[in-house]
Amino acid sequence: MTIDEMKNIKREHGLTYDDISKKTGVPLGTVTKIFTGVSTSPRRATIEKLSGFFAMLNKSTIEERHDYYIRNYLPPLSTQHQGDVLSDNMAEYAAVRSEAVDTRWGIPVKKQGDYTIEDYYMIPDEFRVELIDGVIYDMGAPTTIHQFLVGEIYVLFHDYIKANKGGCIPYLSPVSVELESSRDTVVQPDMMVLCKDRMDRLKRGRIYGGPDLVVEIISPSTKRKDCIDKLHNYEKGGVREYWIVDPDKKMVMVYDFSSEVSPTIYGFRDKIPVDIYNGDLVIDFAKIDDYMEQVYKDIPEED
Repeated sequence: MTIDEMKNIKREHGLTYDDISKKTGVPLGTVTKIFTGVSTSPRRATIEKLSGFFAMLNKSTIEERHDYYIRNYLPPLSTQHQGDVLSDNMAEYAAVRSEAVDTRWGIPVKKQGDYTIEDYYMIPDEFRVELIDGVIYDMGAPTTIHQFLVGEIYVLFHDYIKANKGGCIPYLSPVSVELESSRDTVVQPDMMVLCKDRMDRLKRGRIYGGPDLVVEIISPSTKRKDCIDKLHNYEKGGVREYWIVDPDKKMVMVYDFSSEVSPTIYGFRDKIPVDIYNGDLVIDFAKIDDYMEQVYKDIPEED
């Protein structure tokens, strides 16, 4: 949520800086500096506290988000005991309105590992997160190299599919994917391909079930999540092929989950066959690497 959006809600509710400070625990001086524009780069943790508070005051109340979820996002693959879970959640959300519980991401704080799909879908859109085995992960802004790589890979898949009039669709993040491997996992792969025999998994603007192919560009902060947690869920969740691209080591690990020999490890100078197309599509990483070197040769390395 932006500062300007918070200011609008502040005006609508007639709040003072002192009111905001007492409700959020943010020091009065800090609140004043942020809302008067004196502080132009407030800490992320401070903004999260303020955003959580103002999200609860927004016109979109918890009850309204709950109703919207029921109408639009009720996962078709996760209907068993759905009513009981939602009822339990609504008891927690009612407590939010009475300020009886702490909030983060606009929902009640729980122990990591206890968050549910229902929690995920009721998080306001301004918070970009993933839910893996009941743990919510903040998704920070990706680096330029990350976006460069995922863009280059996407274009090669897109052009091949379009040229061959294929029945597949490539997607770029953010698109939510609910894996049938777990009731408590919703991910947003960097890039994925969904083919015609799985098009019934595309519902309500989301994908319910594993795509055919997933590509993740990893960084030091996401390495464990992508190489262990997501790998496990993608394999169980019906993904056919999973690529892990490591820009630091210039390495690509390709998991063909139908093969007994996996992963196959490639370098950035290799040509990589795409298993879901039986090798008819080959991604020449040397061309991507050459272009990346040309673009970034005079730019300092990113952290």
